[in-house]
Amino acid sequence: MRSPMQLNDNRRLFLDDEEVAETFRVYRKYHSPVKYVGNPLLVGNRFHDAREGVRYEEDEVPREGGVEKPNDSLTPTSVVRGPSGTFQMYYQTKPPGIRDFGYGGGTPVVAYAESHNGIHWRLPALGRVEINGSTENNVLFEPPGSLPCVVIDDRELDRARRYKMIYYPSSISFSPDGVQWSDPEKVRVPSRIGHSDGLNCLAGWDGNIGRYVAYFRPQVACPGQSIDPEGTAVRLIARSESEDLTGWSELETVLAPDGDDPDGTEFQTIGVSFYEGMYVGLLCVHEGFAEERPKRFPYRLPHWPAHSAMLGRCYIELVTSRDGVRWNRSEGRVPFLDTTPGGLDSGIVWPTSSPVAVGDELWFYYGMRAHGHGLSYVNLPGLGRLRRDGFASLCAGEQAGWVLTEPMICPGGRLHVNADARGGELAASVIEQDGYHAPEYARVRCATLDGDAVSHQLTWMERADLDPLKGKEIRLKFYLRQADLFSYWFE
Repeated sequence: MRSPMQLNDNRRLFLDDEEVAETFRVYRKYHSPVKYVGNPLLVGNRFHDAREGVRYEEDEVPREGGVEKPNDSLTPTSVVRGPSGTFQMYYQTKPPGIRDFGYGGGTPVVAYAESHNGIHWRLPALGRVEINGSTENNVLFEPPGSLPCVVIDDRELDRARRYKMIYYPSSISFSPDGVQWSDPEKVRVPSRIGHSDGLNCLAGWDGNIGRYVAYFRPQVACPGQSIDPEGTAVRLIARSESEDLTGWSELETVLAPDGDDPDGTEFQTIGVSFYEGMYVGLLCVHEGFAEERPKRFPYRLPHWPAHSAMLGRCYIELVTSRDGVRWNRSEGRVPFLDTTPGGLDSGIVWPTSSPVAVGDELWFYYGMRAHGHGLSYVNLPGLGRLRRDGFASLCAGEQAGWVLTEPMICPGGRLHVNADARGGELAASVIEQDGYHAPEYARVRCATLDGDAVSHQLTWMERADLDPLKGKEIRLKFYLRQADLFSYWFE
């Protein structure tokens, strides 16, 4: 028999059924971020004034210290919000005029932008790297370097290492403020399943195992196989652990296309973050074409690894995990953030490593491209916004339903919910160990929620808290009609 849950300060989300015992007339609904009407946030040397929906010509925009963005393509891969509240974006761009290191489409560099509100961005003159005879640019490291992933490590005691960045070719760098970075140190990530060719995601420190966790994109013929006799391979997602960010464990495949995916599907990258005690992943799914695999990039050098079809649309799928190893893909594998036909993101949407919490919302920055993968290198940054905890809800329609949680040890305090019951209702009762509701906490005594609230306290006629039940085994039963329940927690 399952032991009752010992709750902590995390909100309890409904991204899987791990903590749900029973449901009746309730189903899981996935929600997508709403794309910002002012997208894209940066366009070449033109800045987008989203307040008015006006794109200013470059000669109308005051330059920040004479800085110009090197070219018309940038791929945002990490956005964090520093202790001062500044939004900090790390992205890949490919400036012209530097030595060709053999990368397709130009040689990439790691660059930096910042914003006071997450909408309007400036490109500071960092003076770190000379490009085209000038250091008046926002490039962080000597080329080549690409696809940076940055985390702020709040448990780090050494302030000089509070910010941590991993980028390709696999290197680690540290910073006290996200602007001044240490010289990169090369790291080796052993692999017997295939070569990882660029995508790195540093999820951060997992306190349950006492290690840092990162995700990479090896290219393999199929899970567990490193050589394909036809010279083709599939991109998938693998995981590695480290105690000190320098020595990494051997790559282990954790997400790979399967029989429920169309032929030609690959996984281009994943953005992984810790959210309310769970791993939340933004999986970039590439709709490729299996019939194109035999004819791939004839200009590639002989020692370069071959991989499967590069053409096709890319979208973001939500995946979740309790341990970072066993992942759940969304039911029906519906896109979490999809392309927009006819839009600037009609070909590709590409995730950054993690969302940014802004008030009662989660902001998802992403890269967009009007053309499919393999057809263009012009990428632009976009933004989508979602309510806090809003990845998925348990939902009931016109016919009332209910949700019964697994047993838990009552922590006392006040019960809060994140729910949208506009046009409907939501209430709760507390079920004791004998299977009956606690008299003071019956459903008929609960003050019904009939609005939309990111944080709403449920109360009963005689009680506003659950302190009398503290330390006892209980279950919660939520009653819903025309309502979405996103999460609950105790305070």
